[in-house]
Amino acid sequence: MSTPLQLTDELAVVLRAVRMADFAEVGAIAKLCSVAVTTPLRRLMLAGLVRSHQSRRADQSRTRLYSISAAGEAALHAHDAAAGRQAAIAAYGSAVAQPRTTRCTGTYNGAELRPSVTRPGAMDAFALPSRVGQRLFFRSGAVEVMERTGGATA
Repeated sequence: MSTPLQLTDELAVVLRAVRMADFAEVGAIAKLCSVAVTTPLRRLMLAGLVRSHQSRRADQSRTRLYSISAAGEAALHAHDAAAGRQAAIAAYGSAVAQPRTTRCTGTYNGAELRPSVTRPGAMDAFALPSRVGQRLFFRSGAVEVMERTGGATA
């Protein structure tokens, strides 16, 4: 039975980079943390903290993408809490999307969504039905089937 991986500061840096890059290649992860990441990534994968996914590039060549697992998120959070890193914990909290709230006063009338009156006749086409095959669909919901006129066909 193997012992669980002790998350060191060096491994935590790589794990944070994997979390930030999410589904990225080794090169992108290495750019984020400015260290060699091949060995740390392998150790994190063996511990189940990082997942590896096979993928293809635009030129159809094979590649591997890396993402953090739920166990990796928990281990990183525990590492930051145990070390008393308030800045890291704050960064962890800001990585999660927060709900957006707006403070509106008054009422909204949607004036910019009304039909344009800048040019006479600009909205006349909306009074006409849409044609699909031999059917005319009117805005009122009525459907009219057109008769074949026997004209030239393409």
